[in-house]
Amino acid sequence: MSFKGKNQHDPKLLEGRFSASEKGFGFFIPDDGSRDLFIPPKDNGGAWHGDRVLVMPMGDPDGRGPTGRVETVLQRTNVEVTGRLERHRKSAWVEPDDRRLPPKIDIPRVSLSPNHQNGDKVGLRMTSYGDRKPPVGEVTTVLGRDGTFGAAVEAILHVQGVRRRFGQRVNAAARSMPRSVSEADLVGRLDLRDQLIFTIDGAEAKDLDDAISLATDDKGRRVLGVHIADVSHYVQTDSPLDGEAWARGTSVYFADQVVPMLPQELSNGICSLHGGVDRLCLSCFMTLDEDGSTLESELRCTVIHSKARMTYKDCNAILAGDTAVAVQYAEVAAILPEMNDLAKRMTKLRSSKGALEIETVESQIICNHEGLPVELKARERGDSEKLIEAFMLAANEAVASLLTWAEAGCVYRVHQDPNPDKLETFYALALSKGLTFKKAKTVSSGVLQSILHQTNGLPCKRVMHNALLRSLMKARYSIQNTGHFGLASACYCHFTSPIRRYPDLLVHRCVKAYLGQAAQPASFYERLAESALQSSTREVAADTTSRQAEKLYKALYMQPFIGQTFEGLISGVQTFGFYVELATTVEGLVSVHSLQGDFFEVDELGLMMKGVNSGRKYEVGDAVTVLCVGSDPLSGRIDFTLTNPVGQ
Repeated sequence: MSFKGKNQHDPKLLEGRFSASEKGFGFFIPDDGSRDLFIPPKDNGGAWHGDRVLVMPMGDPDGRGPTGRVETVLQRTNVEVTGRLERHRKSAWVEPDDRRLPPKIDIPRVSLSPNHQNGDKVGLRMTSYGDRKPPVGEVTTVLGRDGTFGAAVEAILHVQGVRRRFGQRVNAAARSMPRSVSEADLVGRLDLRDQLIFTIDGAEAKDLDDAISLATDDKGRRVLGVHIADVSHYVQTDSPLDGEAWARGTSVYFADQVVPMLPQELSNGICSLHGGVDRLCLSCFMTLDEDGSTLESELRCTVIHSKARMTYKDCNAILAGDTAVAVQYAEVAAILPEMNDLAKRMTKLRSSKGALEIETVESQIICNHEGLPVELKARERGDSEKLIEAFMLAANEAVASLLTWAEAGCVYRVHQDPNPDKLETFYALALSKGLTFKKAKTVSSGVLQSILHQTNGLPCKRVMHNALLRSLMKARYSIQNTGHFGLASACYCHFTSPIRRYPDLLVHRCVKAYLGQAAQPASFYERLAESALQSSTREVAADTTSRQAEKLYKALYMQPFIGQTFEGLISGVQTFGFYVELATTVEGLVSVHSLQGDFFEVDELGLMMKGVNSGRKYEVGDAVTVLCVGSDPLSGRIDFTLTNPVGQ
């Protein structure tokens, strides 16, 4: 077996990430995509889970697979750690929540205060990772009492660097913001306050970024207007508010909570496009042909006066023919069907160009007044949700195209072509479900979309869509335009959510500089690449936070259902068992140890678990009936067993 080094050190060394286990050994995941290496405990070189390392390949000395030895730790990942504080007379330490880390981190007693109590869940900053001595850390915050649900949620936020509170300077700047638009703000802006412009959002939303309009020009062509809150008017480059937004990168949403990127004086106040009040916007006007293709586009600084604060629910009711709701919003109800027809044409056109229509299921967790989950279901997407998505996609693409044409700066949303090797698992799963396709010589979005279309009406639809999503690369932000594979777009950016996403705010500044409305300092463009990278990093942290926090909420929700049976689909297979997803979006593990009476092996692609003696198969996408036998809200783990496992 040959290995290729990609570093500036010994060419035999490989660079990558160390993945530890709770049992002391670990695995090395190389950056170059070559095979993972087993790392024995004695050869981990002091690396912790997640660290970036240099590894020397050691061959296959015992015939069990290639091994390696960590030579150098390049970058520590676990700068912040959470765990249980143990405080005794002459010593103190923290037992990390992550069992893949060392079991004990010493805490100097001189760094503790009376507020740090034995049994607290705490956050600590590492000061020494140990070598021949134990690792040492310093407690920075108390997250609550260990063993409580609230502390478990706060620990997730802390590890990902998600801060609930704003600092004094940021709060002071937010409080100084105006409550309303002044006459001075209107200078140089196109006045759209008499136009039929309105918002469509979720009923609970308070940070309303976008509004829409539809008109006809003097040639009879439809002109779609997408009007986005002009956050850049209030959040100036290099201001305290800007620095905080840069550090946060994005708002974080989970269950019934939001940790906003900007203080509520802006996110829910002067920047939010509330109905019945004047608001400053950046507007993108797109002149469309009959198919919904953009013929030309224009950007303007504007002022609007939203005529209605519509909800997805009410708009869906109007589109479904509910006359009672239509009467309440007569002016909007008159234009909504035409907008819906246009959105469908635009979606059809985008699909014909090769855009992937991946339907993912989002969890809707409904909490009571105490913040505890009382209902859990898959969030439904009706015509109004799809309408807004189609209009926002068009605006994002139009803005990116204009800035590119003008050779102005821009932060693009890019999505690389998938690695063909990573699609093999998806292709194998499709074949196992009886789907037919012909692979192209190069990766083709058309082939992928044809596979998805065949799943309509089939039980495996949800699994197949999720499998394709996992096979694709992660979209990111960049100042280099390399296109967006998933959207089949040659030029794309994020323009439509500056209240909750920092890269959108960056794009707004580029737009205003292009329009000659607000020049940016040279330092802004010099740091644009760094800002794009920061936005991508914080997006990953936000997604991780939301996903892990929702696991805790789902586990808490499932506790009353222990002992009950459910229908579900196998969503993933591992050597230690397989995961089953319910219609409510709850996912639980069926441990291989519960499959008594046989020994089970997993196939090379990780799609199927098969009994060596019985031949019994458990394959991704299979429908199964499971019994909920355990649910831990502190870890997010939910355990299932089959109602008819092999041998029982």
